[in-house]
Amino acid sequence: MNHFAKATSITTKVGLTHSLKNLIWFANVDIDTFYPRCFDMGLPEEFDDFTQEFKATKAQSFVKSYVRVMRETFDSGNLPTSPLDKELVECALFVCQKRIRDLDELIDDPTAFEALVSDAEWRILGADELTEESLAQKKHTDWMKKNDFKMNPQKKKRKKKRAVQV
Repeated sequence: MNHFAKATSITTKVGLTHSLKNLIWFANVDIDTFYPRCFDMGLPEEFDDFTQEFKATKAQSFVKSYVRVMRETFDSGNLPTSPLDKELVECALFVCQKRIRDLDELIDDPTAFEALVSDAEWRILGADELTEESLAQKKHTDWMKKNDFKMNPQKKKRKKKRAVQV
């Protein structure tokens, strides 16, 4: 099939993705029901969509972690405690609620086309993300550990063989 001219719209991953995303205009089909989420990182608007999806997924993971910890705590019969910060859980829950709003609510909301995760919410949710400084520090630490081992290898003690006298 890929021997035909201009067949990239169905023979490449990006072409197939764009074709399926345009399917909504030709038939009332939502590709999210049968095709995995994917983004063309070469397009600025899809890069922004990926960024928002990443941030929303992180919020969802915090909510799932909180629910798992609370379920385990209640099952064990102990008092409910969570290792997650209350502000973090509330922020994550708020983002998840924004994500699952009904279409009728979105139509009436003038702020519906703003970012799903605001910068203020990301400062809370992304506080544990690696920054350029922490990545540089980690790389330096890893390099030092690796080179320190090469410079000071632990010498294995060898047992001297004793000459056997007869």
